[in-house]
Amino acid sequence: MEGMEAFEGFWWGAFGGIAAEGFALYNLAQKKPSNAPDLLKSFWYWVFITFRILASGVMVVAYIKSNMSLTPILAIHVGISTPFIIGSFMSQTPPIHPGESD
Repeated sequence: MEGMEAFEGFWWGAFGGIAAEGFALYNLAQKKPSNAPDLLKSFWYWVFITFRILASGVMVVAYIKSNMSLTPILAIHVGISTPFIIGSFMSQTPPIHPGESD
């Protein structure tokens, strides 16, 4: 079986990103139901979610352009993983304290 084209891979990866974000929204609703409505009304929250979904598709395209042969299930897996990888990068950002300089 031939590998998929970048366009197809993008959409499989984006589908995986949507699945991951759906899981994250479900967890948010289960853990903090009182905070969820305010967060869901935030424009920037949805911009960030959209960015993570698009990044999922772009990550699959990067794999394909790197001559990696992906099947749809692998593309979905890469798409699901990408939002969690981005989230782990964000949670490990070192704190910046105001007023300090080198």
